[in-house]
Amino acid sequence: MWMAPSPNDDKLASNLEKITWAFTHAVIICLELTALVIFAFPNLPSNKASKRISSVICSLCFGFGCLLTILEMKSPAKEFHVFQYSTNLFGDGGGICIMLISLMSAIPYAALISLRCLQPKAGSRRSSTFTYCIVMLGVQGTRALVV
Repeated sequence: MWMAPSPNDDKLASNLEKITWAFTHAVIICLELTALVIFAFPNLPSNKASKRISSVICSLCFGFGCLLTILEMKSPAKEFHVFQYSTNLFGDGGGICIMLISLMSAIPYAALISLRCLQPKAGSRRSSTFTYCIVMLGVQGTRALVV
């Protein structure tokens, strides 16, 4: 689904849009962390361990969504202020927050690429792991540098 920011005079609609964007980003982080965990393990964990890992990831992402919502409500980024409507668009926490989150997301991808490259040939090595990690490392690195 493609969402476009829509500046308007309605404060409630603007705040609800920010909350929606914050939790959309939290869901994306949840999916990224889940994929990273799946690629990190050579063999998938048991059902009980998978449920625990999934619970931890979902809790972290919910906390991230709440933190991002609070950041956007209390101190919106100045770069995303629309003077015509005197309102603020969703700014993803501002430039520094985007850079820090992107760098923190890039580190596990770089570590997983290094880990897979340094492993002996024995065992299952999925080429999809390399492809996914290289693409996501490029995406996160670009996000961090553009800010």
